[in-house]
Amino acid sequence: MHYQEFPPQSDLAPFVRCYWTLAGQAAGCATERIVPDGRQELVFHLADPFHRVHLQHSERQPQALFTGQMDSPLFLRTDGAADVFGVCFHPGGLAPFCRFSQVEVAAAIHPLEDIWGSEARQLDETIRNAKNHAHRMNLVAAFLRRRLHQPERFGALACAVRAIQSEPATRVADIARSMGCSSRHLERLFTRHVGLSPKTLARICRFQRILQTREARPHLAWASSAVDCGYYDQAHLIADYRQFTGTTPVWHQREISQMERVFLRLV
Repeated sequence: MHYQEFPPQSDLAPFVRCYWTLAGQAAGCATERIVPDGRQELVFHLADPFHRVHLQHSERQPQALFTGQMDSPLFLRTDGAADVFGVCFHPGGLAPFCRFSQVEVAAAIHPLEDIWGSEARQLDETIRNAKNHAHRMNLVAAFLRRRLHQPERFGALACAVRAIQSEPATRVADIARSMGCSSRHLERLFTRHVGLSPKTLARICRFQRILQTREARPHLAWASSAVDCGYYDQAHLIADYRQFTGTTPVWHQREISQMERVFLRLV
């Protein structure tokens, strides 16, 4: 699989982390695990959509879809050629383009038309018929600009998100104090605009950090990796692995999937 990222237009950079593409031939009918990273995505399948794998069955994904905030792993089966165009948002970055609470669409994959109706169907059609990815990026940018609503309201929230991403161990009370609000008010802001609580986002960021550390230095002792990434004991490390991957640290490192490795994104 060949994965590429492209920077967003400068006016959308506060909200969009990147555009991305994934193309190539799947190795058989492999099941790939995607772990939470605290970000929401728009995904357009330009070839056959992947299958989402559940315990007892699998289902074909929509051609154009929206992924809400995840706090558990997602399993996909790829069969045949993959050709995907995606839009990755910063945590909370999708909120200025929507009029609903992000917690309402969390922990699920939705057909894009469930989010934006007929406009989404038109966007999907134009994306599929676009001559290249540069054209697709411009189409998405134009779509988002038409929907952008009061972006100035989200500046303080973006600062709080960046504080958590840069140091997941930062206390929620300290972040709230820097914003001039209570911890409870900050929790409400995150629930509505990020789709996760501040503590859950911090856990995901800390977990992403250890995944990146293990990928870069797989032979480092687990105890050293855990301390470097802000884990206080082995129990917390194992709990996060079970929550976000469905397995243990050692087994996960042995069986990390191709697509999972592709989506290990730095902040």
